[in-house]
Amino acid sequence: MIADLLNRLKLGKKRIFFIALAGLLILYLDFALLIRLQFRYIKNISPKIMSLKKDLGTLAKDLATMKDLQSKQTQIKQAGALSVKKIISEEQMPLLLQHISDIANKNHISIIQITPSKEFKAKEEKTTDNMTKFAPILITLNLSCSYHNLGKFINDLDNVEGFITVEEMKIIRNPGNYLHQNINLALRAYVRK
Repeated sequence: MIADLLNRLKLGKKRIFFIALAGLLILYLDFALLIRLQFRYIKNISPKIMSLKKDLGTLAKDLATMKDLQSKQTQIKQAGALSVKKIISEEQMPLLLQHISDIANKNHISIIQITPSKEFKAKEEKTTDNMTKFAPILITLNLSCSYHNLGKFINDLDNVEGFITVEEMKIIRNPGNYLHQNINLALRAYVRK
């Protein structure tokens, strides 16, 4: 009876050993094949995840900037609706030229020359005594700047409270600096006599 029990126990130990050996073999194959492949996949996907997180951060920042610009545009539109364009007097012409110069400096534009000149028409507009006479003034600007800065400059000129229009514009390539252009800009402003 004891011998019979020992035979069964030895047979059980062999089974347990084979089961344990089979389990270890399965764990080894699992680690060698599946887990190693999963680690490689995780290692390869990590830079992509970091790149996507960075892109999402940039997108969030760009969206915040866009919302800020939209709110500024609505504020400008509301302020523009409230501000009225007015005709300046001839005495205020130096102030207008200074304001144009300040706008150019703000937009990183180099003013090479600024020349105001009265336009002489063959026939002046006649008005009654109650009405004020208006004279067109041609302001010629020689500028050096990039295209984007020129666009900002013209946009800011549109927001000036005096009547100013762009009459003529000529853009010439700057041979010394390929990022900047030489611009001849003619503005027409109206002044009260």
